[in-house]
Amino acid sequence: MMMAHLVLYIWAGLLIVILSLPMAQGHTTPNAAYGLRVKETLADERVWHAANRLCGRDGIILGILLIVLAIGLAVPLWSRADLYTNLQQGIIAVGILVWGVRSKLAARRIQAELKRKDQAEG
Repeated sequence: MMMAHLVLYIWAGLLIVILSLPMAQGHTTPNAAYGLRVKETLADERVWHAANRLCGRDGIILGILLIVLAIGLAVPLWSRADLYTNLQQGIIAVGILVWGVRSKLAARRIQAELKRKDQAEG
């Protein structure tokens, strides 16, 4: 049972890394399904690209952290699958929440910086 949980949480981290790579590399364009889709990124393609790169980088970091924690917590909690699962689910939930808030704040900051730059040039 514990092995199945370990594999599941490693796959969750890998999935986040895989989905974040194109964003971090700047390979996403504004679209209806994929990327950091918030008001600021949808209003300006420059914000989209900059914010999605940061969001992608943070996603890669989160995914790697989830993998490391999945493996690192499995050893001391091998006989406590229930505790391991609860910890992993909490870590994933908090990680995704922090990732989302950081991404939204980055998009706001980038939008404000670009607005100031445009006003200074205009």
